[in-house]
Amino acid sequence: MEKTVSVAEAKNKFSDLLNRVIYRHERVKITKRGKLVGVIMSAEDSRRLEEFEDRERVKRVRALKKSTKKYIPFEQVVRNYEKKWGVDLGLDFTEGGNVRE
Repeated sequence: MEKTVSVAEAKNKFSDLLNRVIYRHERVKITKRGKLVGVIMSAEDSRRLEEFEDRERVKRVRALKKSTKKYIPFEQVVRNYEKKWGVDLGLDFTEGGNVRE
């Protein structure tokens, strides 16, 4: 169940509202000039909300990783650089080699 009160009422009845949250498991919405400005909720509700937000954050990171370009091997980066700038960096990418002669 939810209860909606003004800021002034919340200030005057804070202890009562907090008891409703703790013992009746209610959420109390606080309004100022008719607009919702806050909510008093139980610690358990807050914990669940944080867990949900964490899961959603992980989902967004995973989706972002999938949507970005894949890994480009260092050798390909060097080859592209050499081709673009017309230079030879002298690197050898054969097994066991590291400098072209």
